[in-house]
Amino acid sequence: MSKAVPGDPVDDRLALNFDTTFEGNYEKEYARLKKELFLDLPYFYFALAPNHFPKDIQALASKADVQAKRKDFFSDRGLFLPTLRWHGLQNQYHKWLFNSGLSISDGSPVNYKIKRAMVWTVFLVLTSIIFSYFFGIGIGLLLSSIRSKKVVRWLEGLLFGIYAIPVFWLATLLLVFFTTKEYGAWTNIFPTVGLSPIDVGDPWYLRLSKYGSQLILPTVVLVLHNLAFISTLTKRNIDKSKKMGFVTTSKAYGFSKKEVLFKEVLPFSLIPLITSVTSAIPAAISGSLVIEIIFNIPGMGRLLYKSILNYDWPVVFPVVMIIACFTFLSFLIADILYRTVDPRIS
Repeated sequence: MSKAVPGDPVDDRLALNFDTTFEGNYEKEYARLKKELFLDLPYFYFALAPNHFPKDIQALASKADVQAKRKDFFSDRGLFLPTLRWHGLQNQYHKWLFNSGLSISDGSPVNYKIKRAMVWTVFLVLTSIIFSYFFGIGIGLLLSSIRSKKVVRWLEGLLFGIYAIPVFWLATLLLVFFTTKEYGAWTNIFPTVGLSPIDVGDPWYLRLSKYGSQLILPTVVLVLHNLAFISTLTKRNIDKSKKMGFVTTSKAYGFSKKEVLFKEVLPFSLIPLITSVTSAIPAAISGSLVIEIIFNIPGMGRLLYKSILNYDWPVVFPVVMIIACFTFLSFLIADILYRTVDPRIS
């Protein structure tokens, strides 16, 4: 992706560090900076290349060399076969993986900007997921225990009504009505929006203790949006599990309804919920993008949004890769939870 985007990273860095002395020595400075950014190295650890392709492109120094190579290529059919070139650790991807470079917009290190933004996003995502599943499973148990179908339908309709509200609109409504005194003193419940970036040198818990209250409303928005899906899925799984044969067997052995529910039915019903964890973490990260912009939270979503607008590709691609790693991690967590809930799954 980094090779497909428009622009030249070397020119961008030259523009960032512009100096009048570059004007007479542009080519020399360009070559120096290209080597400094490791852009003169191969792309990856290995590559497939035509057999006739030289290991060093500078080897074809003259037109005569090019014509000689072309003549050898057409006279020897073995040159059509590809060859594997091993580049080792001296490649662009390896260097970029451990040193993402500098931001084009302000010249600060990319790793520093991501570390400052990641604290808020990780806290917001994890908090919203934990509370979503905690309250969602609880509401699902409540819905399953209510015998009145009308009450269940009314509650489910209310939950899906909240779910149908777009996240950005729900966030805007709560922001307008519950952070100001315009509609009454009793509506000014939550603090105003806006957080400061985390200083990497300061302990993260100090920042959270100071500004954590401003994350309450964003967390409420994400939790409300997830409650309908989680609670309804929990209720249907519990209702389905209650009709299974092992429930009848447990009752026949004299187990109480509470024991059957929490020791037999609920663990079996949680297995389909674990599948939703694989999509919950990526969905929470994508949802936090909108939330961070509306509530002015300097997290990874807002950083990604601003970087795309400013064509700050050295920041965009590491953030995208981190989100991909979180997605992979969610699948791993789901596999571990499968084994924990049901030891029979190998």
